[in-house]
Amino acid sequence: MKEVILRPKPPYQIIKHLSMYSIPGKPIPGIYEGNCCRRVVGEIAYEACIEGEPDEPRIMVRVYKGDDYTALNLIKHIYNVNLDYNKFLNCVRRFPKLHKLALKYRGLRPALTPTLYEALIKSIISQNISQKLALRIVSNLVSRFGTKVEIEGKVFYDFPKPDTLASLNTQELKSTGLSLRKVEYIKGISKVISEGYDIESLKYLRPTDAVRELVKFKGVGVWTAKLSLMASTGNLSLDLLEDKAVRRGLKLLGISKSLDEIISRCREYVGLIMYLSALDFEVHSKR
Repeated sequence: MKEVILRPKPPYQIIKHLSMYSIPGKPIPGIYEGNCCRRVVGEIAYEACIEGEPDEPRIMVRVYKGDDYTALNLIKHIYNVNLDYNKFLNCVRRFPKLHKLALKYRGLRPALTPTLYEALIKSIISQNISQKLALRIVSNLVSRFGTKVEIEGKVFYDFPKPDTLASLNTQELKSTGLSLRKVEYIKGISKVISEGYDIESLKYLRPTDAVRELVKFKGVGVWTAKLSLMASTGNLSLDLLEDKAVRRGLKLLGISKSLDEIISRCREYVGLIMYLSALDFEVHSKR
């Protein structure tokens, strides 16, 4: 087993994101426990533990299975290590309310998915339901139909493969908590991909072109397409203005009127602005 320490450029935070978008001890497919997360991605099995946020961040990586170099690059991607938060702070400095928000969550960024397929299925699941319910359905889907591996007494999961989901009957998928309509969407997309459609190649198109391709799938609207691309590529130039929580967060922040200027000046960080605004709204609404 290989052990490596990654040192992301500070400020760096991701624990808050992982804790909000997971169920302790349940596969999403990553299993998050005590600031550590473990999962399988293809031939890679790893565990990553985060310490020292936000100013002295360290990601302690244990590679249980697979090529070390491939595993580390995968983890850098999933943990969004290459995002330079200082550049984001510099970009929003001229907008006081937004700069204050960026400082409030200094270094925080979303985790990413290893594949566009995983991001797309998760985004479809999350349509028009609460985050809590969406996480529970994803966990059911992964635990019942995902790849399960046990190494050194620890259990790891991978997201279900397209051919697996395509082969399931309606009742099997509905048993996870999915609606009949979402079962139809997920089976349809999975079938097309299992028959050879290269969905991962869309990540390398211009975002507008990728969105145009994704919305051709039944059940995929603009919001779902944008969210899936952002979650799988880390491209933050996409806005999520179709999202109610984002719009409410921007309104709460009081920057709706200056949004066009913000987008113009900080286009490469628009997605991060939307993410932090929605997160702040959720935090505020729970008080």
